[in-house]
Amino acid sequence: MKNRSLSLLLAVVGFAVVAFPARGTAEDYVFSVSVLGGVGGSLDGEPTSGFGNRSFQLGIGVPTDLNTSVTLRVGRLDLGNRPLFEGLEKARLEYADVAGEYHFSESYYTSGLFLGLGAYRLAGDAAGGRQETTQIGAVFGANGEFGITRRLTFLIELSGHYVNFNDSARIYAMAHAGLAYHF
Repeated sequence: MKNRSLSLLLAVVGFAVVAFPARGTAEDYVFSVSVLGGVGGSLDGEPTSGFGNRSFQLGIGVPTDLNTSVTLRVGRLDLGNRPLFEGLEKARLEYADVAGEYHFSESYYTSGLFLGLGAYRLAGDAAGGRQETTQIGAVFGANGEFGITRRLTFLIELSGHYVNFNDSARIYAMAHAGLAYHF
């Protein structure tokens, strides 16, 4: 119950940040939405999960000042490409994180770095039934946006996640690509 409350609190804070209007910014949009698909895995599991695991991520970002924004990311990494991951069948990592981003504008693209905190849940089937563990963690990453139209962009993102799971894999890496739309 405590872990679900932490996840709910993080989501509410994230949505409150997104709902706050971006006043006084030099950006020509109020918020952006992204839909990304990709691959990822754990770097330290026994055995490691490999990086052929499918992932999906949704993002909502709000500019806070020139070249800066706050983004809420919600995603899922399926870790079931091996029969067992950390003793779990059909394992998956679900997460919600809030990160601050700094953007660098180039001639034909924008790159960025982000750092934030999140709530992570590792879940799957075990011999005794369904098991899940929820913990807080941190995310660090880099991204690049390539304009398709004035508002629609192609987004590429690389991220590393550290989660304080006690006896499980703690370090995860993901690569995503997809579309972002700026409103």
